[in-house]
Order: sequence, then C-alpha cells, then structure tokens
Amino acid sequence: MEKTTLLFLFGLIVFTNVNAQINIQLPETFNTYQIPKSLKGENIVAKANINYTNNASHITEFPKLKLGTMRFPGGSFANCYDWKEGLNDPTKMNFKNAIAFSQFMGIEINYMLNYGTTTAHEAAELVRICNSPDVYYQNKRNTFFGITNPINIKKWEIGNELAAKWEWHVSWVAGGTNTRIYYQTGDSLYLPRTITDSLHYFGGEIWRKGWVPMAGDGMDLLNSNLGTIKKITSNTVDTSIVKVKFGPIYQDSVIVWAVDTAFSQSYITSLTQQEFYDLITQPQYLLTDTYYEIIGDSALMVYPINSLNTNNLVLVEYKTKHPGAFEIRDSMMLADPNIEIGYCIDFRANLLEDSLFKIRLTQSPPRFLVSHPYNSGTDAALSNGSYSELIYLAEKKAKKEFVENQNALDSIANALGIPNRIGVGLTEWNIRLCGDGGCEPSYNGVLGGLYTANFFAQFYESNQYDSVDLRVSNHYAGVAEGNNLIHTFHYKPSLDSILTTPQSHAMRIVNSTIGENLIYKDTTLITGNPSISILDEVNPNVFQNINSKAVKIFQSIDSTNNTFNILLLNQDDENNYTVTINTPLSFQSDTVFTEKLSGDIDTSLYYITTDTVLITNNQFTVNVDSFSLVSLKVNYINSVTSIPNKIVDESYFNLYPNPTTDKIYVKSSLLEPYSIEVTSITGELIKSTSFITGNYSFSTQFLQSGVYLVTFFSNKGLIESENIIVK
Repeated sequence: MEKTTLLFLFGLIVFTNVNAQINIQLPETFNTYQIPKSLKGENIVAKANINYTNNASHITEFPKLKLGTMRFPGGSFANCYDWKEGLNDPTKMNFKNAIAFSQFMGIEINYMLNYGTTTAHEAAELVRICNSPDVYYQNKRNTFFGITNPINIKKWEIGNELAAKWEWHVSWVAGGTNTRIYYQTGDSLYLPRTITDSLHYFGGEIWRKGWVPMAGDGMDLLNSNLGTIKKITSNTVDTSIVKVKFGPIYQDSVIVWAVDTAFSQSYITSLTQQEFYDLITQPQYLLTDTYYEIIGDSALMVYPINSLNTNNLVLVEYKTKHPGAFEIRDSMMLADPNIEIGYCIDFRANLLEDSLFKIRLTQSPPRFLVSHPYNSGTDAALSNGSYSELIYLAEKKAKKEFVENQNALDSIANALGIPNRIGVGLTEWNIRLCGDGGCEPSYNGVLGGLYTANFFAQFYESNQYDSVDLRVSNHYAGVAEGNNLIHTFHYKPSLDSILTTPQSHAMRIVNSTIGENLIYKDTTLITGNPSISILDEVNPNVFQNINSKAVKIFQSIDSTNNTFNILLLNQDDENNYTVTINTPLSFQSDTVFTEKLSGDIDTSLYYITTDTVLITNNQFTVNVDSFSLVSLKVNYINSVTSIPNKIVDESYFNLYPNPTTDKIYVKSSLLEPYSIEVTSITGELIKSTSFITGNYSFSTQFLQSGVYLVTFFSNKGLIESENIIVK
C-alpha cells in the first residue's frame, strides 16, 4: 500500500449550514491510495465468440470501464481447457486473441491454469512461454501468438472451484460436501473433503470409475460418470479410438464397456443416475483386453465384439495419477520467481491438522487464496423486499467476511513463519450466479448496478486500509449473447452490437470516479448522514438489526483532469437526500459535472442522467435519489503542490499527433533501449522495431484508416501501450 499527501494552498475552510440533510466539507490536505490495476478486473472466457469482443461497439465501450486486468480462460470448463487446441479455432477468444485484446486495451491477464490435465512441466513451460525473455521462448511466442516480446502474466490460479463436486467432469479430482462415488453394484465409496483436498495439494492416484451425484454447472447423465464415455456418432464405425479425459492411464487398470444397444434419448433421460450407470455396465457389455489396445498413455483403440452404431456408447474406466498443486506451484515459481500464484482450495478447515501439510504449505505457500463470492443471500433479500439489505451484502463481504478471512490467513502465515502475507483473490464475483431465466429479472436493473458499484468501492477501501490484502478481483463476466444476468454487456446478433447494462454503467462510473487515487476518508468532515436499520443474518436464520450509513461516500483526486471526485451511493430504498458540498477556497472551483444511475427497483428499467452544477460561494447542492449512484467531479484550478505516487511507473512515451494521417512521433524519456510493436485490433503484427533509444518516428501512410495499438517493450518485457488513430 502506498500513501501520498496532496496539499491545496491558501486553504480557508468555509462551512455554511444550509439546512441540508447531509453536509460534506472537502479537505485541502489528504492522503491518497493508488488502486492497483489487478483490483479492476473482468472475466473474459475462451469459449466466447470473437464477434462479442471485437465488434466496434465493444471496442468503444470496454475502455470506458477503465479496467486493469482480465481473467482468462474462464471458470469450470477451463479446468480441462487445452490452450494449444484452442488456437485452432480463431472464431473464439482463444489465447492468441486474448493476448491481442489485452494488449490493445492496455490491460493485464491473470491466468486460470488448467489443473485437470496439466502436468507440472507443462505448467512451467506455459509460464516460460508467456514470460521468459530467452530467444527460444521468443520463437515459441512468435509461433503461437505472432509476437516475440514477453506477455508478463504475473497472477496465476491453479484450478477453478475444485472444492465443488460438479468439478469432477472437468478435473481429475474434485471435492464437495459428503461426496460419494457410486458403483454398478450399488455400493459406494465415501470420499470426504479431507481426502480430495489432500489429493488436490499432494497429487496421487485415483480410480476414475463409478459416478457422482449431479450438481449443476454442466453435469448430466453422461459426464457425471467418472470414467470417459464416448458416444458413437456414425453407423460406419466398428472400431473406435477413445481418448480419456484425465490420463495417464495405468496400463494394468482399465475397464472397458461397449454398449451395442441403441437406447432412445427419452428412455435414457427417464433414468436415475444409478439406473443409467447400471444399464451401461451390464456384464454382456464388458470387454476383455482382447478387444481393446492402450495407445500411448491416454487413449484406447476399442475393437467391440459387435459393431457399434450411432448412439451406442463406450465407457472406459481407469486408474490415473496426477501431480498436486504444491508440485505445480513449485515448478511454475522456478520458471518465473516473480509471479504470484493462488490456490483454489481453502486449506483452513480440512488440512491444517496434518503436520505434513503444514510443512509443505510453509515450503510452497500461495500468494493468495482464491474465493468466488457470489451472493445467494440476495434472493432472500429480494423476495422480502429488503433492497437495502441486498446492497449491504457487498459491504458485509468487504468489511466483515473477508476481513475475518484475512485475519485467519495472517494468523496461519505468522504461525508457520511464512514471510509473505497470504492475500485474497476474488477471481469471480457478482450479485448472483445465474443465466437467462435463472434469477429475478430485476437483478438486471439498478439492483445489479448498485451491488456492483458497492462491491468495487467497498473492496477498494478495504484494500486501502490493509484490512484485506486483495491481490486480484474479477467481476463475472464480460460479454455474452442474450440477456444473461451475470454479464457486463449483452451482444445482440441482429445489431452486431453490444448493449450496456446497469452493471457496465456502475463499473464505468465507479472506476472513472474513484478508480485511481482514493482519498483516505478520515480527512473529510461529513455531518447529517443518517443511519438506516439493516436486518443482517449473523448466523443461518438468525438475524439482528445493525445500523449502516444511508449514503456511502468515497472520494478521489484526478490530477490529470483537475477534478476532485466524489461517489455517492444511496442504499436507502425509501428516502431521497439533499447533499451540500463545501469546497475550499483554494480549489477556485466553479463547475461540477454530475452523473446519476437510478431506476425502477422491481424491474430492469434504469436511467442515466448527467448535469452540470455551478458552485456558488464555495458550495453546491445535489439531490441523491433513493437507491441511486451519483458521481460528482468538482473542477479545480491547479494549485496542487505534489501529485500522488503511482504503483505503476509514469508514462515514458508521448505519441503525437494523434489522430494522424502520415506520421507518428515518439517522444521517449526512457533511459534504456526499447522496441516498438504496432498491431491491429485483431492482433495482426503491422510493424516492429529492433531495440532503439531516444526519440523515434514512423510513417503511417501504409496503414488503413482505423485504430492501432502501439506497444513499447524493454529487455524486461512490456512497458506500456497506447492506441493511435489513423485517418
């Protein structure tokens, strides 16, 4: 955390009582906190259509969010996502396209590693491919992505939500509450979290046979089976290659069933999971090793007794071995000691009684522990009409739940002698996890917007005061077709355009208002802000009334645009408030630019309104509607004696003229050699330079009209990037 002090000269505090309900006296002297880029994130998933992200409207709207990072390649499905295979489909947001998009937008990538099938060696190689400056890996990057300079991905996750039992179909091992594996005999194996969590961290052997109860997130009758099921798709096939999902296969531990009977889909879907499994594991379908051959370590050639036709099934059950998160983490850290790695399994409940685990955790600690705080409590609040409670849940997570989590992690690190603090990674979060028709439509209105705004703001403040060591935070999710309630933007094919949402507006308003230099609130005098009663669930079905300020107030300074910024979030769903703001004389302010997000609580109807307010006698007044978000940007004459230090380096390069018609000049203040890459919006490399020093210029006459990305690199990797417009 970095604190800096700003001082406005010739300060004369003027406080005028105009009988407003809330009065704010802006300070002249204050400390600021530079919010890290990694806290301003969004999920961009690999299976998304490239048209969603690369259409003109998204290219226009996305930068307005002022994000700093994107999580890739996704959630559950990414536990077994092969990024190399993904490169074969350029219509999707594959890794090459994701890199191009991130560099074009000037944001970082935090990577969710495929834990389901990736070996420790493969994980380390991916880190080197992304980050190593060696010529060998430059060539690798050029082959895979069409770039040579390091991508410098600094934040990595090992797996996604592997404590949930539905992850069995995308990972070699998963957890869950009271998870049992069921066999064709009707017997079951109890596999508690203590065992699956230990397997996750240490690695080991497990039989991929039987089935686990379905639990959403893509689970169905076929993939709830732990073995690999291949559905025959052609009547001409009488042999079949079956590639198991989670190899390698132990050569002496394979069971193969070939179902040569065609069962109708309606019949199959009428069965229970046990009935379906019993159906395909009947004795007559069991093959001896005469009828199959193991190929390599992860595939079989099956020679069924009878020919297989369309809709017949082959089931392969097998024993496999996989490395654990400790081994994978260590291998990745050897590849690049400067990266940060997060574990996705919370070790506090099940593993800390194990002395061996504590030793290994001390040797291989995470930099952060991943959590996905979707809020199921919002449904209950909404059904009861408890709208203020719903918005308060974001603050509860930031100021209570995750403070408690951080304190627990700090205690563990101190007790074990782990030198670096174990922080928190919120790599997925939203008001609720739901898709089309999956939850109340009103979440797609102002409710979703205010929750999103409060979540960002509250966690910014928690990080500001060090109560939570938040390393990375990614809203879920970016852009998708339809009106999926969890997405920031909605893509409409008929328009080939995206539609903004209250969530996207909330992100834009929050980050453009307080997303940089957040002011410590103890320097601001606030009076008249009433408390409202919030019914807080302190334990399951146990509630108590707590008091919470009606209007949440956050402030920042924007020295680039000479504005003192104020964010007002009225979580009171019943009352409007008049807010009077008093500015110091030294501001010499005369104008305030306002923007308001409001709407109908019970529907998806929302409003964005803007206005300009004049300052009279160092004072102005605004009305804050019930359940609304208001941004105030108070202009001031530049009388700042110092500016906030930034966590990231200041800009070393100035590009001009921009827009241009024939030539771009580069003014450089960097005291070391640098190179330049010019790429199109699709990531196509247009121009590159060898390492140079000082100022530089290049012709743009060969470029078609459009937007291009100019990226600067040193020997250490990417420095910064900037868009240019060619006319």
